Amino acid sequence: MKPLKAALDMIRLRLCTLVAAVFLTLLPASGQTDIAIPSGPRETLGLMQDAMTRAAPDLPVTLDETDLSLAVTLPGGETTTLYPDNLDMALRAEPDATRRQEIFDRHMAAVIASFDETGAESEVDPASVMPVIRDRLRLAAALPEEPPLLPFAGGLIQYWVVDQPEWTASLDKDMMKVLALDPDGLASLSQSNLAARLKEMTISQTGPYYQVRLDGYYESSLLLISALWEERAKGHQSLIAAIPTRDTLIWIADGSPDDIAALRGLAGTSWESGAYAVSPDLFSWTGEGWVVLAE
Repeated sequence: MKPLKAALDMIRLRLCTLVAAVFLTLLPASGQTDIAIPSGPRETLGLMQDAMTRAAPDLPVTLDETDLSLAVTLPGGETTTLYPDNLDMALRAEPDATRRQEIFDRHMAAVIASFDETGAESEVDPASVMPVIRDRLRLAAALPEEPPLLPFAGGLIQYWVVDQPEWTASLDKDMMKVLALDPDGLASLSQSNLAARLKEMTISQTGPYYQVRLDGYYESSLLLISALWEERAKGHQSLIAAIPTRDTLIWIADGSPDDIAALRGLAGTSWESGAYAVSPDLFSWTGEGWVVLAE
């Protein structure tokens, strides 16, 4: 048996024996043996870290509070980054405590399975590849190795994640090889996948400002969907947008200087205080893409 395969099999065995014990120690001492509703992604990430550490004490697991992610170094030296979003959403949406425990168990089992050298990376579903806009320096601080990426405006980049129902992880170079796509191909694929979700998008207006709601994960990534902004720009001289955090996209059409200044102030405040910060800048639509709007 290959050393990596043997190590992963041992991790799975530990995970199976862990299930009962982990919840007895994580939950309040009231006799309740099912997982409580987490307060948010940070608490869910802590549950994931605790479960991973107990299941595989020899496997390095690093929690990044800024990125809200776990970096897991596998026995072969490869590193993968995990995010709590899908699990957190599922746990908080489930009112039944026993079902929440089942959801957590299944999720962590899927995470472990995804580490298999013959597992997730050989079965990447092209429809699960999604684009993410991030600050390049923040991404570099969160990941031990820079993933495939393309530049965006203002020092930002777009990179890609594999967003499966049970787990979400950064798309790495090995996954890119499995998909047989270069970064431009990944951009085209992921943007098509994101565009397919536009039917779920809602837009609200407050005064001159428009705000998009999608799923809490890919709002800022919608700047990558050129067809959306080509349509929104019709009949207007300018479009100015802000993406201070991952789940925030606000724009204004033909805004006055005061309106634009107010949007800049909102972007800066949200960027400083929000989770998953992206950029304090404003971006101007050129007809072909986005550029940073000078102050």
